[in-house]
Amino acid sequence: THRADHNWVRTLRIKANLTQEELSVCLKISSATLRKWEHGDIEPSMTWKQWSTFCEVTGVPFDQMPIIYPKALEDEIAKPS
Repeated sequence: THRADHNWVRTLRIKANLTQEELSVCLKISSATLRKWEHGDIEPSMTWKQWSTFCEVTGVPFDQMPIIYPKALEDEIAKPS
C-alpha cells in the first residue's frame, strides 16, 4: 500500500531531479530505507544533519517542509470539540 501522507518525500526528490540512489547517498541511508519512506512503510526519521542535507538538496527550507502527523494524532485533531 502507498500512503499518501509520505508522498512528499518522493515529490521533493523528483522535483530536485534526484534518483532514489542519489538521495539515499546524500542522506547516508540505504536505498531500501528511502523506498520504505516513500511508500509509507516506515516513518521518515532523520538526524538534524540529514534534515539539513535533505533541505539543501531539495531546495526547500526546513520551515516549509510538510508536517506529517501520525494517523492517531490526525484523528484526534479532526474530532469536533
